[in-house]
Amino acid sequence: LDTPALTITELRADDPADVEASYGIERAALAHDVPDFPPPCRYRHPKHLRRDFPGRQATRALGRLDGVPVGYLEVELTIYDNLDNADISVVVHPDQRRHGVGRALFTYGCDVARTAGRKRALAMTSGPLPTKNDTQIMVPPNR
Repeated sequence: LDTPALTITELRADDPADVEASYGIERAALAHDVPDFPPPCRYRHPKHLRRDFPGRQATRALGRLDGVPVGYLEVELTIYDNLDNADISVVVHPDQRRHGVGRALFTYGCDVARTAGRKRALAMTSGPLPTKNDTQIMVPPNR
C-alpha cells in the first residue's frame, strides 16, 4: 500500500503558483458541490489573499499530496470583538477527497486558533442541492 505524503504549507499570496492552486481548488469544489452557482471571481481571489477584511486577521495554507496542491485552508480571527471565535474554512479538490486532507487541514486550523487563544471554531459544510426528484425534500403543502 503506497500512501501519498501530505504536507501543509503557508499559502503565499505573492506566489502566483499558490494563488492559482488555491483558486483552482476553490473553483473545482464549488462546481462539484453547487453546480448551479457561478464560479468564484478570478479577479477577487488574489485580492482576497493579499488583504484581510477589516477587523480580521487571516492565516491561509495549502494541503499537498506528494507536492500537488489539493486543499486550501483559511483561518480568520476577529481582532476587535468575538475574541474567543475563529472562522475556519476548508476546501478540498473533489478528486482528492476521502484521503484525510480535509481532516488534516481542519486540525491544523484548530491548532492555529488554539495558539491564538480562541475557544470556538466556526465552520460550515455544504452538500449537493436537492433536485425535483429528491424524496428527502420537505415541500410545503399546497395552500
